Amino acid sequence: MPSKSSFRLHLLASACLLASLVAQAASGVPQSYDVPAQPLSASLLRIADEGATPLSLDADLVRGLPAPAVRGQLTPEAALRQALAGTGLDLHRTGSGILTVRKAQPPAADAAGGAATAAGLTLATVTVKAAPESERATTEGTGRYTARATSAATGLLLAPRETPQSIEVVTRQRIEDQAVRSLSEVLRTTTGVAESSYDSERSSFSYRGFNVDNYLYDGVATTFSSPYAAGENELDAAIYDRIEIIRGATGLLTGAGNPGGSVNLVRKRATSKQLTGEVSVSAGSWDNYRSDVDVSAPLNAEGSVRGRLVAAGQRAHTFQDRQEKNKSLLFGTVEADLTPATLLRVGADYQANRPKGSSWGGVPIWFTNGEVIHWDRSTNLAPSWNHWSTTTKTGFVSLEHALDNGWKTHVGYTYSKQSYDAQLAMALGKVAPGSYNVDGQPYSFWYRGQREQDAIDAKAEGGFELFGRQHEAVFGGSVSRQEQLIIGAPSVQIQRYTGSLLDWNGSLPMPAWGETYVESDMATRQNGLYGALRLSLADPLKLIVGARYSRWERKELDKFTHVSPYAGAVYDFGNGLSAYASYTDIFQPQDALDRNGRYLDPVIGKSREVGVKAASADNRLNASFSVFNILQNNLAQADTEAMTPDGLTQAYYGAKGANSKGFEFEVSGELLPGWNAKMGYTHYNIRDQEGKDLSTTLPRSIFDLFTTYRVAATGGKLVVGGGLRYQGDIWGLAWGADSTGSVVQRRSAQASYTLVNLMARYEFTPQTSLQVNLNNAFDRSYLTQLNFYQTKSYGTPRNLLLTLVHRY
Repeated sequence: MPSKSSFRLHLLASACLLASLVAQAASGVPQSYDVPAQPLSASLLRIADEGATPLSLDADLVRGLPAPAVRGQLTPEAALRQALAGTGLDLHRTGSGILTVRKAQPPAADAAGGAATAAGLTLATVTVKAAPESERATTEGTGRYTARATSAATGLLLAPRETPQSIEVVTRQRIEDQAVRSLSEVLRTTTGVAESSYDSERSSFSYRGFNVDNYLYDGVATTFSSPYAAGENELDAAIYDRIEIIRGATGLLTGAGNPGGSVNLVRKRATSKQLTGEVSVSAGSWDNYRSDVDVSAPLNAEGSVRGRLVAAGQRAHTFQDRQEKNKSLLFGTVEADLTPATLLRVGADYQANRPKGSSWGGVPIWFTNGEVIHWDRSTNLAPSWNHWSTTTKTGFVSLEHALDNGWKTHVGYTYSKQSYDAQLAMALGKVAPGSYNVDGQPYSFWYRGQREQDAIDAKAEGGFELFGRQHEAVFGGSVSRQEQLIIGAPSVQIQRYTGSLLDWNGSLPMPAWGETYVESDMATRQNGLYGALRLSLADPLKLIVGARYSRWERKELDKFTHVSPYAGAVYDFGNGLSAYASYTDIFQPQDALDRNGRYLDPVIGKSREVGVKAASADNRLNASFSVFNILQNNLAQADTEAMTPDGLTQAYYGAKGANSKGFEFEVSGELLPGWNAKMGYTHYNIRDQEGKDLSTTLPRSIFDLFTTYRVAATGGKLVVGGGLRYQGDIWGLAWGADSTGSVVQRRSAQASYTLVNLMARYEFTPQTSLQVNLNNAFDRSYLTQLNFYQTKSYGTPRNLLLTLVHRY
């Protein structure tokens, strides 16, 4: 009878032989690769990960070496060899079937090495590497239009198909292909989003009929209010690896907020152990010039400490007269492997926006005889001194540690300070038909403000065994504090403009400003504990249950607690197809008082969703279809029979609020080798408890598409693409003259429209490319808002952008 040690050796050898057969089978199946030129280590690990191919890799051997682009229908082994071409390294298959990277050797040495491995002498020292767990969600360098995993919905790192909510990830490749440079521009490309522009510097975004006010940095929640925006809309996309949108209520991780969704901004990482970088310059319509620099490098010989620096500057006029954009950005981050299991990240970013000629609102809607005014889209009725200058500062630190039992812990802290200085005048007055003479005095105001926030989140996640099955769990807590100060100063003397607006040149003198006063001085604090379990009830059935306990207080004025439940189930039919259902809620504090002088309890947004999801075997293509229902409870309604105890303020009571019902469809990823696409369609209705339509300034139907194709006939050097965005009609009520000259509330509307965008990129070498983006190719005229203080605003006309990129 064989000894236990020989039996174990035989078992180990059998396992290695089985792994060899699986690896060899996988290595023999061609698949599509589109790996950009990048550091050799990153390229090899990506190819091995996508091909499910075991690979033994010595980091010291490949450190500092570049890899060319790898594209086409290739077996994983052939793709690895193509990446190694010209490096002096070779790919070798051991006797156990494991692929290893080593220095190129003569045939005799290769044969000897193979024989030694086959004899079983190195089985105990073979190391198999694939993409680290912490980098599964990273999109930079993948060339994908979809993410492999995200934790933005539940705190658990799951594939999109495993998450029982609607998710969209705007990957780094999409950001670059569509040449979107700010948070606002990124969100405009997402499924189901509706934008309402206040003016040239501020916009609010909505999903499923509800404004988004929850924005997270690397999973740490922060909030802001769009009317008092301090540069958030113009946050530069250059520093982000990806932007994750969760549609529906997200109370489990964010606590307070609206039930439309949340946006998670995930910063770029400092992961490179060799010097790499990218330099780009761009030029476009209306003297739009920009330059970017992105550099990564090791900060010690071992590469255990790494740094990354991103800088950008942009100077541009816009399609509106006398309006300028001036933006500067600096972002730096350092990562340090304190131990093989512990990672420390620190970083900061600074962004300054110094626009000139900023609009405040738009242009008047009607003439004094009730006719609609069709303005030239370049019209800007703001004085030249108008500006909404903002400064955004963010600092962060995080510590991740992997425990021996497979669990991981993470602590993240974010500090942010947004400030603004806005001297503004708004175009008000009655405009005469024909002459465009105006009778009215501009309304002017000087706003200064800041919002400062500290937020910390700590969590632990991992797997455990129960009743013979493997399950997962995440537990955490968060604390956030936010202070907001708004200071105002009215104008005490401003010159009237009585001429024709056709002669307007923005030369109105700046007014004298009155004494400043504090318009708002508010501090809020929110603490929370959350947890979720992903239970494997059966091989195809997973149940996610969780809850968050939140305590919210506002400067000692009101305090309350709330428990947000989360429940979701996913059933896997096999072949990449699954069905899901979920329920969760979120709360939103209110400022209204009841007849007893107490603040109303928060609005509760309950979100229900069912759907199906599908994914390809390698998660390069994801599709989903969902049906959703969001119901608000306890929304403030005027108590017409009562005032507050002081007798000065209208009293309110809580009632049922908005009810949003609809469906969504989305596809993103690689349809065929070299063909990426993202497509989404949303349709919904939102009504009050009496069935009356709400939020009519938001479109009920939205369709968006963007796709790129790598042309094989050019050797893969040419990429062509394009897309379109359709949105349904919108309308709102605004005060204005009718045909009799009487000032009444009138319907201001925008019919449905479609915008078409085109792009092309030619890669002269694997490192150097030139890209052209043509937006609004057919020069469609449309409104971005239609009832902000009786004004309307026009969308951007056709525009062109050229971008030259060099990577090293």
